[in-house]
Amino acid sequence: MIPACYFRTRCFLKLLAVFPAIFVFVFNSSAQHPLQLTRSQALDDFHWLRFSLEYVHPRLYKYDDKKVVDARFDSLEKKINNNISALDFLALVTKANARVRCGHLYTIPQDELAKELAERKVIPFYIKVIGEKIYLFNDCGNSSIPNGSRILSINGNSDSYILNATLPGIPADGYIQTRKMRLLERYFNYSFQGFDLYYYLFVDRSRGFKVDYLEYGTNTRKTVMAEGVSIGEREKSLFKKYNLDEKTWFKTPSPTFEIDKAGSYATLTIPRSFFDKDVDPDFDSVLASAFRSIRERKIENLILDLRNNEGGDERQGAERIPSRDLLAHRREAEAATRLLERLGYPVQSLLRIHRSQFQALLPKSVSFSTARCSLRPLADQPP
Repeated sequence: MIPACYFRTRCFLKLLAVFPAIFVFVFNSSAQHPLQLTRSQALDDFHWLRFSLEYVHPRLYKYDDKKVVDARFDSLEKKINNNISALDFLALVTKANARVRCGHLYTIPQDELAKELAERKVIPFYIKVIGEKIYLFNDCGNSSIPNGSRILSINGNSDSYILNATLPGIPADGYIQTRKMRLLERYFNYSFQGFDLYYYLFVDRSRGFKVDYLEYGTNTRKTVMAEGVSIGEREKSLFKKYNLDEKTWFKTPSPTFEIDKAGSYATLTIPRSFFDKDVDPDFDSVLASAFRSIRERKIENLILDLRNNEGGDERQGAERIPSRDLLAHRREAEAATRLLERLGYPVQSLLRIHRSQFQALLPKSVSFSTARCSLRPLADQPP
């Protein structure tokens, strides 16, 4: 993932702009939970969101023309007709961003709103979605519901209602529904992904859960009252009861290379592209060794296993990007640079990439002298 550049608006909104476009919303407040926004504050933040999307997102009109997108923005603005809780505003904006149909357009609460969300109670089990039905596994509560039991309803909300309410608020590229399903099943990045968040924003904010389910094995309909737990409590229970670690994905070395015993095929597995020096081997060294072995042993079949890989570390691909794709990076850099300069911020660094390849293609105001992006405000208030 390309590094981000931060800047602050006048009220509760903090926006993160990154290529192609990711916008992060931060609500700063010293007030007690639940956080509240006045109508004026909410509209001010909404107008910044609309301006930023229209000004810098490279594919805002890819799936809907400008007339449709403008009508959508106007409709959202009309819904802000009174003071509104920060959570309700977050729900509105999350769903609006998802309708852009960009898989990188997450809406991420931080500061006080992130704290409020982190303190919520969640259902004490994990879910999977198969064939538009919701299934339960790894019950970490006191009920010990069998794995594979089908959830019929939660607090009176049917499984179909839950999916219909949550899926429109999940970002995905184009019309890829399977991506939305997989993000429902995610149990990290809790602040902007996963069933717990989407259920809480779009369905129900209760601290306890009445769960109707069909028991796996007997197909008997049963009901249980499940007490909500914290995310941390459930994670600890998962490890204690099932010896499972939610963070296994981050702890699995990537990449790895194997040749089967018969020597008929090889497998190159790359589950992650976020390099961690404490976990992962050197990417180039593994590739060099792998293809040397393939040549020496005359392996004719190679399986490239990219399951669970979502990209992320451009160092693994920067030297292999075709030159025609560099022009797309230049257009995106120019768009973001214009936006940041209009807001009164000098751009010190926008990307972490190989300087020799990209520097000549980018605006003069963009420098790649550092791996981090830092923006220093020139004025107390954006223009």
